[in-house]
Amino acid sequence: NTTADIGNFLRIVQPEVVSFLSRVLRVSKRQFKITLELTCTYFHLVSQETLEKTHAAPIFSVYSSADIEDAYDRAVRQIKIEETEFFASKSQWSFVSCDRLLLTLYIFSPLKGSGR
Repeated sequence: NTTADIGNFLRIVQPEVVSFLSRVLRVSKRQFKITLELTCTYFHLVSQETLEKTHAAPIFSVYSSADIEDAYDRAVRQIKIEETEFFASKSQWSFVSCDRLLLTLYIFSPLKGSGR
């Protein structure tokens, strides 16, 4: 992908990801948890090395269609925080590209309580 930054890339793919997750929820009729991982390439301005770095968001639960965009937005915020921390600790690295977006779904059936 040739987008200028991670935030722009994640905004571009958001409609497709949200649509996919909505279909999964509608078809499976089951709740699920998601994780999002974005692998990017960086270039070191001095050594001329390239580095492949994966930024990951924690697991978020999706119980209804109303949760999908919120879960995606929280995942994006976490990935952007990781990128900021990467740049803070690794000076002289420049963003090159977003190479891979991995979306993992964990479908589950929550346990039900006794309902007293």
